[in-house]
Amino acid sequence: YIIFAPHICFVFYQLLFSANYTTQGRLLLAATLIFGDLFQLYFVSLLSAQITTKAHEPYYVMHGVNKFDNLPESVQLQSTLFMQRISNTTTGLTILDSFVLTGGLMSSVRFII
Repeated sequence: YIIFAPHICFVFYQLLFSANYTTQGRLLLAATLIFGDLFQLYFVSLLSAQITTKAHEPYYVMHGVNKFDNLPESVQLQSTLFMQRISNTTTGLTILDSFVLTGGLMSSVRFII
């Protein structure tokens, strides 16, 4: 997300201080570039939510296995530790180490917009 900040600053500098564009050209350039930035931002967020969902798939598969009794004790321990490690932390892309993009977060933001 930090990548978009310099690009937006450059676009606004060009729009405000460049004498090469007419009024219609400035509006067209601004609309095109801002739409492109918003599309890229949405695309990165959507991919991040999909990565989080894929990262938690092994947990759901392991949770569905009910026959741990037939496995050796070392495998039972490894699978239990694996499930605890996945279930305790949220896996995914973090934004400035403040929150993680998950599918639930994306759907709640979608309903707000």
